[in-house]
Amino acid sequence: MKFNQLRFFLAVFEEGSITAAAEREHATQPGVSSHIREMEKSIGATLFERTTTGMQPTAAATYFYPRARAILGQFKSLQADAIAYSGKVTGQVRVGLMPAFARSGVAPSIQNFTEQYPLVNLQVTEAYSGELTERVELGQLDFAIVPSAAVSKKLQAEHYATDTEFLVQSAHAGLPSLQTAHLSKIENLQLIVPGIKNSRRQSIEQYLQRHSIKPQRTLELDTMMATLNLIANSNWSAILPGILCAEDVVAQPGGGSRSVHPLGEGKLTLDYMLIRPAVADINPACERYLEMLRSSTEELLEKITRLIPAAPNS
Repeated sequence: MKFNQLRFFLAVFEEGSITAAAEREHATQPGVSSHIREMEKSIGATLFERTTTGMQPTAAATYFYPRARAILGQFKSLQADAIAYSGKVTGQVRVGLMPAFARSGVAPSIQNFTEQYPLVNLQVTEAYSGELTERVELGQLDFAIVPSAAVSKKLQAEHYATDTEFLVQSAHAGLPSLQTAHLSKIENLQLIVPGIKNSRRQSIEQYLQRHSIKPQRTLELDTMMATLNLIANSNWSAILPGILCAEDVVAQPGGGSRSVHPLGEGKLTLDYMLIRPAVADINPACERYLEMLRSSTEELLEKITRLIPAAPNS
């Protein structure tokens, strides 16, 4: 059994077709098919059933998949160790972040990383969770930070951090800065909510339903800057992650155009996860940037916790 056979086997298993596997591995379709046939011949078992809907894994393929994935991961880890041993950190790091992180949590890590590792090409993409997940699956990003959710077998996921959601409204709305807001007691509550494809939408709707909160009006917006500007200049408010509110929290009390408030009906948390391709290229540059990003995130969330009084548990 050869290394490339394992690589193409994993690609076909995860993509479900020869065409998609060939595109992912930058190979030809006949080449991928040939490697699969050779692997099947070497182990004496059929790995895929060729159907009109794609390549369906057999019991043998399902049995071999976890070990093949582990072996390929160990090989790439060995490659990364060899590069690190040379003492040079080069290459590129492609990161996907949600708008919340792009607004407040990313700048210190970018500055520190680019100063320490000038030979690395750092690329940061801002998008919502659905697009980021798709781009990691396609291998266009090395990793992304998204709200926790079920992921496909093309990805590996781990817990990254836990945030708290807050009510954000205009600084002129009347409620003193950083004081607890009881949504059920706010007259004529006008609430901006994320789009239906945004993973936070369901969590917010469940929270409102659980506490019998019925906004007078809702407005669906999936653009961060428009949401923040509308809040600052109108009677609209929104439930937003703490990491997105960091700049407004630091500006309080008495400063800034928006005020931030713990939710009086109970604490609403948001878990973030780190997602990577299932068989990820573990490169030293990527790991070092991730370490810096994680440190910046932890510092920011700790600062928010210190500045905002604790809300009651739900």
